[in-house]
Amino acid sequence: PDGGLVVIAPPANPFRCPPGPYERASLIAHYLSVNKPASKILILDAKEDFSKQPLFRQAWETLYPGMIEWIPPSMGGRVAGVEPDTMTVVTDFNRHEAAVANIIPPQRAASIARAAGVVDETGWCPVSGLTFESDLVPGIHVVGDACFPGAMPKSAFAANAQAKVAAMAIDALLRGQEPASPKLLNTCYSLAAPDYAFTVAGVYGEAEGKLFELADAGGVSPLEADAAVRAECEKADAAEARAVAAETVARHQFPPESTGHGTTRRRRGNAKLQPGLRAIRTVPGPRRSMVRGISRTFRFLMPLRPSIHRSLRLAASPSRKVVCSSITTTQRNQPQPRPCPQRAPRSKPSIRKPALASHRLATRTPVYSLPPSRRSATR
Repeated sequence: PDGGLVVIAPPANPFRCPPGPYERASLIAHYLSVNKPASKILILDAKEDFSKQPLFRQAWETLYPGMIEWIPPSMGGRVAGVEPDTMTVVTDFNRHEAAVANIIPPQRAASIARAAGVVDETGWCPVSGLTFESDLVPGIHVVGDACFPGAMPKSAFAANAQAKVAAMAIDALLRGQEPASPKLLNTCYSLAAPDYAFTVAGVYGEAEGKLFELADAGGVSPLEADAAVRAECEKADAAEARAVAAETVARHQFPPESTGHGTTRRRRGNAKLQPGLRAIRTVPGPRRSMVRGISRTFRFLMPLRPSIHRSLRLAASPSRKVVCSSITTTQRNQPQPRPCPQRAPRSKPSIRKPALASHRLATRTPVYSLPPSRRSATR
């Protein structure tokens, strides 16, 4: 109802997407300011400060004066309990009856990472910033939200960069070479309104096996920026999102495959992989196939370069596995997962496609090609 209270309770650090709860509060405030202007938003925080705090506070004062209130734990913001039946959030000193409550619990790596033995007492997976190999169990590499390589925050952009570094490191290790010390980038855009945004960027280097943020290499949007700059930042955010989506779709395309009748078709069903690795399943779609696999890691491993095929063969070696965003394969010396059953051959004969469509598929340049030996084996 108009005049109701929205309560948001962000968790203590670390958690994935650090600016997320505050961007959520901003966009809820934008909706309320248009549709229910008498409502309020209360942020009960478990931290004394948060990501991009000066920029968010400035935006709240400019766009939604008096609507958003942020309370740190030192001022009574720590949530002590929740009463769902009465929609009441209990803190150390007050009780807040909410119309909408968003309680974000403390986070940790998933149970599958704990089962693999790569989680320490903090609830996360300590890894090398050089190779993203677990500090606790050699041969297991962890990337994404579950890992703790040092100063790098937990974000999708960071996971993307980490997966590429881990893939190249695994490739080097399998060749018997020393992995190169990486440089990683993380950037994050936040919206305070549909036409008001700001950003933060960080560059991270590796030293003594852990990542640290390079001084004077990143930064945040200036506080003194005017509305035109904020609007341009929002456009840059949208452009980056479109570019990432297009790149992701392009990377997930499989090459055409001959049917043996002079035409081509896309692979459907379960792709054949090395023993010990669950088969990657492709989902047919309009003019492309989307990859679904054992973890998001391989979405970034596959398109790197042809030599990475040797890294993908790590599945044949039970001593080196990958964990991504709290997802892991089996631990060393444990039974390998059963391979996915292969789809039975179709009884009806293949239908020749029109020449134009055949030519279009046959001449498209794929982003990722299977090795010749693998390609012939899967026909």
